[in-house]
Amino acid sequence: MDIYAVIVDWFTTNLMGNDALSNWASLVTIMSLIIAPITYFVQRWHNDNSERKRTSKNLFVELNDALEGLDETKYSDLKKVTLGDGSEVYFMNRALNHDFYDSLTSSGKINFLKPELQQPLQDTFQRVKDHNFFIRKIREIEDTAKPDEDISSKTHRYYKILSECEITLLDEIPKMKEKLKKEFKIDGSISS
Repeated sequence: MDIYAVIVDWFTTNLMGNDALSNWASLVTIMSLIIAPITYFVQRWHNDNSERKRTSKNLFVELNDALEGLDETKYSDLKKVTLGDGSEVYFMNRALNHDFYDSLTSSGKINFLKPELQQPLQDTFQRVKDHNFFIRKIREIEDTAKPDEDISSKTHRYYKILSECEITLLDEIPKMKEKLKKEFKIDGSISS
């Protein structure tokens, strides 16, 4: 006997008899118990994927903003400093945003990323934070200096580190954006 015949036999015997209403109620209950959990888990999977994609887009935009913040053609904050040894360093005298990344790490939601993306992203944002730290340190030294004081011995090391940090960021940020774009199928035209 094939499965179709079994179903038809069960249907005619159980659902068309004297207790048809109670049999129908039983069938509906059984179907509800099967469908409800499936629906719940499908909806949850969809919501989790939507949140991951939305979050990764926000990280992408924040990285894009940092990259644009380092673009000397867009901002007049490019500073050139000649060090004691005659070498010149260039850096953007502006802080870069990392608020969204910070909120993700403090909430623990950064764990939606695969480990092979998490560490490079953390390294990149640590450099963004280092950049901001060096900017603040230089400004602090400049603000507390006496009018005639030579602060070059205090600031030159920060200028040099800041310049190196920006060179690294200009290299790393596009790579990190590409990884996010590939992993989460982000439209590359997204901007701030």
